Amino acid sequence: MFHQLGAGEFVDVEIGIMTVDIVLLGVMIAITLHADRFWPAWVTALHALGTGAHLARAINPDVIRLAYAVLSVMWSYPIVLLLAVGTMRHARRVRSRGWDLDWSRQDPTLP
Repeated sequence: MFHQLGAGEFVDVEIGIMTVDIVLLGVMIAITLHADRFWPAWVTALHALGTGAHLARAINPDVIRLAYAVLSVMWSYPIVLLLAVGTMRHARRVRSRGWDLDWSRQDPTLP
């Protein structure tokens, strides 16, 4: 919805995408602070790198267009991989124990 279509992609800062990325980064930081697993921290760090590409372009418009495009998009691939691995490991723990602790404020004695 926020993607600017056309030949001028990544010529200027992608304001809509940057806005979504910044909001998502805030949500991901909150999730990371409450999660009992380590992989959300990796996902948040990788997303922060992509968000940083937007900020670098906003601060210095001389950032090479290709570098901006690659750095703002490339982190999504390892993020999807980490999400898949985390989901599979969660499912495996649920199958083996019948439950799994999702959030740090949850009582570990509850099924």
